[in-house]
Amino acid sequence: MNPLYRRLGRVLPVLMLVALLAPIAAIPVKTEVAKAAPIGSRSFFGMNLYITGLERPKGEKMAMLNAAEDLGVKWSREEMSWANLEPGEKGSFNWGPYDPWINELVKRGIGVVGTLQTTPSWASGVHSDQPDWYWNAPRNPQDFVDFAYQTALHYAGKIDVWEIWNEPDVEITFKCGGCDRAALYAEMLSGSYAAIKKANPKAVVLIGGLSIHDSNNGGMAFLDAVVAASGGRLNFDVLSIHPYMPDRMPESTDPKTVVQNFPYRLDMSYKWLQAHGAEDKEIWITEDGYSTCSECGTLGVSEEEQARRLIRLHVIAMGAPNVTHFSYFQAKDKFNAGSADLWGNMGIMRNDLSEKPAYVAYRVLNGQLADATFTGLGTITRAVQNRWQAQFDRYHYKFVKAGATIQVLWKIGVPESVDVPVEESSVVLVKSDGTNIPLTVRDGLVSVTISEDPIFIDEIKPKATANLDAAVDTSSPTGLRPANRFLAYWQKSGGLPLFGYPISGERIEKSSTDGKEYIVQWFERARFEYHPEYAGTDAEVLLGLLGSQSAAGRSFPQIAPPAGAQSLCAKETGHCVWGRFLEQWREMGIALVGLPISDQFEEKSSDGKTYIVQWFERARFEYHPENKPPFDVLLGLLGRQLYKK
Repeated sequence: MNPLYRRLGRVLPVLMLVALLAPIAAIPVKTEVAKAAPIGSRSFFGMNLYITGLERPKGEKMAMLNAAEDLGVKWSREEMSWANLEPGEKGSFNWGPYDPWINELVKRGIGVVGTLQTTPSWASGVHSDQPDWYWNAPRNPQDFVDFAYQTALHYAGKIDVWEIWNEPDVEITFKCGGCDRAALYAEMLSGSYAAIKKANPKAVVLIGGLSIHDSNNGGMAFLDAVVAASGGRLNFDVLSIHPYMPDRMPESTDPKTVVQNFPYRLDMSYKWLQAHGAEDKEIWITEDGYSTCSECGTLGVSEEEQARRLIRLHVIAMGAPNVTHFSYFQAKDKFNAGSADLWGNMGIMRNDLSEKPAYVAYRVLNGQLADATFTGLGTITRAVQNRWQAQFDRYHYKFVKAGATIQVLWKIGVPESVDVPVEESSVVLVKSDGTNIPLTVRDGLVSVTISEDPIFIDEIKPKATANLDAAVDTSSPTGLRPANRFLAYWQKSGGLPLFGYPISGERIEKSSTDGKEYIVQWFERARFEYHPEYAGTDAEVLLGLLGSQSAAGRSFPQIAPPAGAQSLCAKETGHCVWGRFLEQWREMGIALVGLPISDQFEEKSSDGKTYIVQWFERARFEYHPENKPPFDVLLGLLGRQLYKK
């Protein structure tokens, strides 16, 4: 985070996590490249979730984990605070507050980028009653190296990606009493790189992302100084960058002066690697975002503008050389930031955990482009004259995913109507809020209006109906089994106790939600839908909106949670969840059952008995006190009720 905009004077709790450092200039004469560890295939989409943050209450952590699954987040950047993990004396570790949450992330299939940062008092010599004591540098860099080794060893197989400090280029959080910061950081980086590799040979090491990431204000000069102090070695596998520019849109340029923008900084990072003989190294954006702070002058944007810029940042990054990952900053501020806080208001969730438009935009973006491959700029791209750098006013990016083409377009300034070439006869426009609009194809073109709010144009390949699985199984009570396409999801998400037996084979049905045709299979309590546009992600199989369908036209009363009961309320629907239903909802996640569309109340079921129930978008919860947990909460037989042969 740029110190020009960083929150100042905020005294954080003793058990805290985050970090930085400061600038120094030097020019390496010769660069020796450390052998990069093979990164392999990793999801592009990550988030600074900070689930391990000791400031967060347990309920908020669980809600955010469910939100991460809903968003399709595959990586979480977590602050692994030395001051918390080895607090009292050297060799005495306190893994307890961290282990359960790292385990929870791993259990949910979310990879962890662990950022090693902050210094305990015993290692810095600064007492914990001093302001910002944890940002003082260690007196002996070897103490940090030993900590890095033990931490990488303890979490080997759970955390295999480590970032060495955070923003090591400013004084604010790397206080060393006038020392040569670049040299000190270089020693910590070199030692911890070797130590982590020894503890976990599969580990990937990131250099700490900079607070100032440019050539004019010292950031890249600091990197050069670190390399020079390292004898020309690049002691990292991945270049981590924080290309924040909260005072301008990502594409901002000025034809009269050199004004850097987001594409410029990505290109600058790649050229820096080239200049150091390391063009094979990956670039990860480990922080970037936009703030909705309402009392920070020109540095804040509207919630709608935040959503628009979030998509554009990611699309531009996916088309940039060597950029293979983006951990957006951030999901939700752990300090419940006020309206004047720039960094806290970069969250895509509000302090009450409700969703900003950027939350929805991220989910749409991830669903569209997770596992997609950038294939080049499209014909709608239009350059405008600029003597200093490349500049455009129309942007057109093309991707391929599961054999289908996805095009992303936007226009800076006044909206404009354009004709976009397509190859398929079935084409859908997807807006940043998730709205789907079928388009008419004429002579291989679709007509759309482009603006600063990006749109996705999905070209739908015809389905091969001959490959439908009849899913016959004479040993099953219904004569059917889960289709091969849906079996893994059925088993992973709850199986027979949750969904019941299948009551159909695979079939093609038109969705009442978006008008598209999908391969589906009906179960007693749910309808599975196959979404090839999300192939390879958790959204490849989704549950149909049976709750919303079955309850269509009904008006549910507002029922307040019992006094003293822990509850969560959905701002979008106005209904709350509490008690055993809250536990089950958290366990299953929003992605599986959706938002509540009623509160809890008594209702007669199809078996003639009365149960406490609650309706959700994709299911109906029923409370069965005669069963032992977890089977005291069951899904209603909505599949049976709605299925038509």
